[in-house]
Amino acid sequence: MLAELTDLWWLDWRGGSDTDLSWIGELRGLVFAQVWHSYKLTNVDFLARLPQLQGFMLHALTRVSSLPSLAVASGLRTVELSTLKSFTDLSGLAEAPNLKTLRIDGAMGGGAELVRPLVGHPSLTHFRWVSEIRVREAEAANEVMGLERCRLGHRENWPFVGLTAGQQTTLDQMRRAIRFSSGSSAEP
Repeated sequence: MLAELTDLWWLDWRGGSDTDLSWIGELRGLVFAQVWHSYKLTNVDFLARLPQLQGFMLHALTRVSSLPSLAVASGLRTVELSTLKSFTDLSGLAEAPNLKTLRIDGAMGGGAELVRPLVGHPSLTHFRWVSEIRVREAEAANEVMGLERCRLGHRENWPFVGLTAGQQTTLDQMRRAIRFSSGSSAEP
């Protein structure tokens, strides 16, 4: 049913026991996707099938260890990864040709070495890793990257800010930005 929502451009999925979110890859018009708290999810391969994707956020996906190759995501500019405790591989993200901003928040499985595939990325200009638990690892990763730090919590880090007047989000687009939660109905 959701794959029929061809105008859906924003998805905020807050899960729980989801093990398979491959259907998200059928939402070809998605520009932004957030996936939160799907504790049983083991992969996010659907991201590789979203050609219009400009940004995504993954939070508390405790069994996800890597990203798929994002070489086809030419519009991808901004990524936020948060509290992915099993995460050890950013090489798929390093293949995103136009990535500009990466923010890592919280504990990650790979430690400071996690960022090595992104060192020297041709378009990456902003990076920041903050962690109250692994402070030294986060500081080491920031130093290894040597990039301007993205400001945390600022809308300018996301791809929808700075649109021209002709591209401003319309009320109809906002209505299509439906939030889905596992086990509950869609909210307009």
